Amino acid sequence: MFQVGAAQIRGKVHVDMASSLARDVVTPRLPKFFERYPEIEVEIVGVDRKIDLLREGIDCTIRSGPVAPGLGAIDLDCEEVKIVNVVSPVYLGKYGKPQDLNDLEDHQLVAYASSFGQDPAGFEYFDGVRTRQLKMKSLITVSTIDAYKAAELVA
Repeated sequence: MFQVGAAQIRGKVHVDMASSLARDVVTPRLPKFFERYPEIEVEIVGVDRKIDLLREGIDCTIRSGPVAPGLGAIDLDCEEVKIVNVVSPVYLGKYGKPQDLNDLEDHQLVAYASSFGQDPAGFEYFDGVRTRQLKMKSLITVSTIDAYKAAELVA
């Protein structure tokens, strides 16, 4: 736990975040953080599913999306991370290129679910005002970002 004194902030902090966020965004920035706060130890739990923060002993979590009831949240005002939908050239060659959202009825996606057994969210897109979900057929559902990226190559 953190101890705040007149001289230095010190202690261990347990942080939960998605594995790709830990790998691509947070970990590369840790040397600069440790220069500023050399007395802080960071323990990163990099999993892509939601976990029980209290049971796992997590001090804070960095996540995107809606906040679970009973949890407080602050906007970190971080750089924006763009999320894009992609399709492989092999898939396009086999199924053709959809021209609009209605065409997706005849297509399949790699579904993502943070926990197995839950209904995957579907195809996520921004309509110019807000993010929306469109239910689609899928042959595979994954629960990690790395598996998601790999499955896109075979779907």
